[in-house]
Amino acid sequence: MYFRLFPSNTDPVYTYTCLGAFLGSLGIYEVFSPWISRRLTSCYERLPRAQQVEWNNKITATINDVLCTVFTMYALFFDDKLRYDDLRSDSHWCKLAGAIILGYFTADILEMFCRPKIKWDTAMFLHHLAAAVMAYVSLFWYNFAQFYGNIMIMMEASSPFLNIRNLLLLAGWSKSSRPYTFVSASFVITFFIFRVAIIPPFWVAAIDQMRVNPDIHAPEFRVGRDVGILTAVVLNVLNVYWFTLIWAKTKKKLFPVKLKE
Repeated sequence: MYFRLFPSNTDPVYTYTCLGAFLGSLGIYEVFSPWISRRLTSCYERLPRAQQVEWNNKITATINDVLCTVFTMYALFFDDKLRYDDLRSDSHWCKLAGAIILGYFTADILEMFCRPKIKWDTAMFLHHLAAAVMAYVSLFWYNFAQFYGNIMIMMEASSPFLNIRNLLLLAGWSKSSRPYTFVSASFVITFFIFRVAIIPPFWVAAIDQMRVNPDIHAPEFRVGRDVGILTAVVLNVLNVYWFTLIWAKTKKKLFPVKLKE
């Protein structure tokens, strides 16, 4: 017997992975990141408490995002069990990424509630909640269309660049420095590719499956299908909203408006 987060027929490794990601995220956030940061750089100790919290958050997020990106990329390109036209796909690597992101986002939501004056961000809360619900319901309880869930998790590929960019600022690097400029450009490019450009082909493939694949109408998939569609819409809307803000700032930097003499 062991503690179960998922249905009884689910491999216990995913329960352990999810719990490990949850506890590991809290451990990195509260213990490891402050401990290692004080020993590797003197700037951490000089930061205000709110910025130390942000620093620890970015370290934790980067580790989880890199793991999820590696697993989802591997599943997409090398896992034969993951197919866009097979709604009953069962990919070990996709489920590992789903378990990690579920554990990490749950830990980060907990941190938001524990430090609302420092960490609360309504848009980020909705993002975390939608992704966590999608992973929990669609990937594990109803095992529905893992290919599309894998694509949604793979959107986190841009997040490490955002986290590193924020860490550079907190460490004292200027916005005109080469490392900051390189990481910022990488963030904008990967955000567009993985979070925005992917939206049209994602929905073209999904709608095509709704039209031609009879499995999508199976009663066993109804909840997983409805939750998957709803959370995908929420995540897509948030990503488009964020990209409009990102592009507005990027455009100002690339094409500065000259002041009239």
